[in-house]
Amino acid sequence: MGVHEDILLLELKLQRLKVEYDQYFAGIIKIPPFKPQEEVKRFIRKYSTIQINNTALAFKYKSLVGRYTSYDNLWKRHMRQIDEGTFKRGSGFAPAAIKKGKEDGTQAEKLFKDYISAKTSLNEKIDGIKVTTIENIIKKQTEAIKSKYKCSTVDYRVVTENGQAKIKAVPKK
Repeated sequence: MGVHEDILLLELKLQRLKVEYDQYFAGIIKIPPFKPQEEVKRFIRKYSTIQINNTALAFKYKSLVGRYTSYDNLWKRHMRQIDEGTFKRGSGFAPAAIKKGKEDGTQAEKLFKDYISAKTSLNEKIDGIKVTTIENIIKKQTEAIKSKYKCSTVDYRVVTENGQAKIKAVPKK
């Protein structure tokens, strides 16, 4: 096998190792996956002494080593927490869906995040924009739109018009 194939194989083994550790920490597998971890370590050691001339492959290898290192630190921390008895396993269920309510802080926060990301992607200034500002705008606009359009609810979304990010109100009956 060549360097390219070995690095692709290392990536696959690292993905599989992460899945196995996730299963172990979730309580599905009873024994930590030490053998697959040794295989990954062996691949990393093999290419740590060899110079990879292809820049793309060298970058891929270094990013995989970095990913493995961060995973390894996380796994060691979880193992230490298990030994100390402070590790909390997940419940095995997905978190409950967020209920869609009236214009509360969560909608304003989501709108704020979307608005800021839209403005930064358009290289617009984001100074002075706060969640409370968006909340106040939503409260004022909601009442005005409800009375003007005789609707029960108002949804808000971030749009880009003429190269600028804007918050648009959408009346719903």
